[in-house]
Amino acid sequence: ATSPKAPFCSPPFLVAVACNLAGGRISDTLVRKLGLKRGGSMLGATALTAAGLFTLSAIFTHKALPTVILLSLVYGCITFQQPSVFGVCLDVGRRHAGTMVGMMNTAAQVGGLVGSVLYGYLVESFHSYDAPFIPMAALLFLGAFLWLKIDASTDLL
Repeated sequence: ATSPKAPFCSPPFLVAVACNLAGGRISDTLVRKLGLKRGGSMLGATALTAAGLFTLSAIFTHKALPTVILLSLVYGCITFQQPSVFGVCLDVGRRHAGTMVGMMNTAAQVGGLVGSVLYGYLVESFHSYDAPFIPMAALLFLGAFLWLKIDASTDLL
């Protein structure tokens, strides 16, 4: 028998695939038109700002469908900026791009592990599944701000 929640499982991933592909295309276009510095950071800053806003919006939803839609959009915005993330790693890392990508992915995995554990503690401490969305949104906004500090036209090493 199929779970009644099954239709809510795939939309986030379908949105993420579409957004990742679109993000790659738009990232290339922005870099061609605006250059490495502005084009490289604009997409990431915009996408993470939108993800933060959708995250905050999810706090105020109390029904399954709007929540799934908003969280799908959060995930979509995050995956939308991923092509820029890897492009910037290649641009600033140059000969050491593989090391740069490895460091970025390691930091992301550590953050994912800590965030997963912290999520449970926040839910238990505040007796709310909405509580973890507040620091999540704050980190998304911080990431958006930090994107504005990136200059992909300058070698890091």
